[in-house]
Amino acid sequence: MGPDYEFTKVIGWGSYGKVAEAIHKPSGRKVAVKKMLNLFDDVVDTKRLLREIQILKHLDNKHIVKLYDMLEPADPRGFTSLYLVLEQAQSDIKKLLKTSIFLTELHVQTILYNLLCSLRYMHGAKIIHRDIKPANILINEDCSVKICDFGLARSISGVANTKSILLDIYEAQTKDQGDVGGSSGQKGRETLRSELFDSVSTNVERRNNLKKLLADTRDQRKSLKR
Repeated sequence: MGPDYEFTKVIGWGSYGKVAEAIHKPSGRKVAVKKMLNLFDDVVDTKRLLREIQILKHLDNKHIVKLYDMLEPADPRGFTSLYLVLEQAQSDIKKLLKTSIFLTELHVQTILYNLLCSLRYMHGAKIIHRDIKPANILINEDCSVKICDFGLARSISGVANTKSILLDIYEAQTKDQGDVGGSSGQKGRETLRSELFDSVSTNVERRNNLKKLLADTRDQRKSLKR
């Protein structure tokens, strides 16, 4: 972790790596250090990490976890892991729900209000998180909430551009098949919207439809924002 940080304990882990609690020695502040492993094994995961770093640098709100620092790798040319120093919270909603702690109606209202404040700020900044779940909602004893893990987040303009590109690809394929008719083409466009973009992130079948649509269009596919 470097000379400025003292490891305390592991507080979380996942496919990306581990999260540890540490103390920043110069200030005495407790922080969370996220170790990202195997950075370049998967291009998509690498893009997600870069996107998360850029978004966290851009956002500045008490309901969004802060990115304090990135520890410089010892080997700048051959490194495969990276340490992100983040703001620490006492727990998250997933862990809280597994405890015997009783939440009053006022507690629930305060947590929900703070969560809505965080969403309002993100959407005002043209960012959609796309992975809001109990484990990604950090919480403190005073019911303050902080959203974390922006690996799947997107800018709203980026999502709109991606949809437009996919629709153009679909129409081009339809024309190649000799279906240039207005009503048929419009019907296909409406079908694409309803089948591919409604809850696409949680529906396996619609994900497969998306993959089939892009299977024969590698050149256009390279221009899509993942």
